[in-house]
Amino acid sequence: MILVALVLPLGKNADEIPRYRTPGPGPWPQNGVTGCGTTGLPPTDILQECTEPLHPSAPDLRGFWIARNGATAKYEHIEMCGSRWIDKTIPVTHDHLDCNGTLAGGVEDYSGPAIMRSDGLCTPITTAAKFETDATGNKCVNLYVDQFGTGLVRVVTRCLQPNGTMVWTHPLMGTTLYEKVEAGHEPNCITCPDGTQATAVSDVLTCGMAERTWKRCVTDAPCFPSTATVVMENGTRVSVAMLTEGDAIVAATTEGAMTIDTVTPLSITKPNRRARRFITLTTNTNHSLRLTPEHHLPIGESCCINLKVAQSVVVGDIIWVAATAARSGDAVVPSRVVSTVARELVSGVHSPVLLNGGFPVIDGIVTSFDKMEGVSLAAFGLPWLVPICKRLGVCSLLQHTASWFVQRSV
Repeated sequence: MILVALVLPLGKNADEIPRYRTPGPGPWPQNGVTGCGTTGLPPTDILQECTEPLHPSAPDLRGFWIARNGATAKYEHIEMCGSRWIDKTIPVTHDHLDCNGTLAGGVEDYSGPAIMRSDGLCTPITTAAKFETDATGNKCVNLYVDQFGTGLVRVVTRCLQPNGTMVWTHPLMGTTLYEKVEAGHEPNCITCPDGTQATAVSDVLTCGMAERTWKRCVTDAPCFPSTATVVMENGTRVSVAMLTEGDAIVAATTEGAMTIDTVTPLSITKPNRRARRFITLTTNTNHSLRLTPEHHLPIGESCCINLKVAQSVVVGDIIWVAATAARSGDAVVPSRVVSTVARELVSGVHSPVLLNGGFPVIDGIVTSFDKMEGVSLAAFGLPWLVPICKRLGVCSLLQHTASWFVQRSV
């Protein structure tokens, strides 16, 4: 089989994506009532379809940031595209449509501190944002408010420093240093003191806003649902739920050539596991892949050593698929682009771990059962480790241990 990449139509400009407002009990603006604030996990994909280049005056603050105060950590997530800038914290999402220094291009939302202090109190705010530089030439996003109708006054600055940190400054609250969160360590849930978690925007937490913590939670091992399919060596397509140890399935090599690899007893197979959230990647040719947010797959101009987790895939990324008419050993062809990312509930969790470190082709799309380091280690060690664990009868223990480490490395 040949690996074929897929292309999408061009993305959108920032002004083609509707304004996002923090949820409230009614249309904005609600005032003096309760019921405002993010109910679950803050959204991180509002601008995922936007392909407009950043404004040349804008600091590139995209991604997660963390401010540390002893054992306490405060996260902030920023999306940017064109001259648009969206900032998210636990209670609110503030969407500046155009950082041009006007209230018309600014936020129409609710006060985060008011929501935190009074557990959902709706206090409307309007702010303007503008891309500027500080005294030393660092690019900044500065926020302004209208002070009693006398004109705009700067209240908050976020400036990107030469060392990659972000300095947040407020005239009354002082200065806070934020560090960029490394890929693979982003927070993925909001927790309450009683242990309940929100792992999606649609989740609804019942604890108070001030009690919530944005953090990185331990997740299940990266998997596919029971509805996912693979192609056997003889060309038949079967569900991953039907796979057993020793089955030979279509896979890809590190160099991007099609091959056949063998399912090991270290594979994850839990068809009866309760429904959980999956991300769906859909291409313009209607290839579709459901996988957990932490699952890896090859991304980029060549296949297959550059990996990314599904939750970090955005419109414009390149994924790889297998052409049905190709044969084992055929080379890859030029890459194309992924289309959409969505979340849904599906039952079952499965992940075939292959004996020679091959990249499983799931629903026609090339995937990876681990980070690149784990895949390389598997290719080196599994051919001799699997026979030993089978002889000693400890493969299930080995699989459980490997799954435990994977969950903590995603």
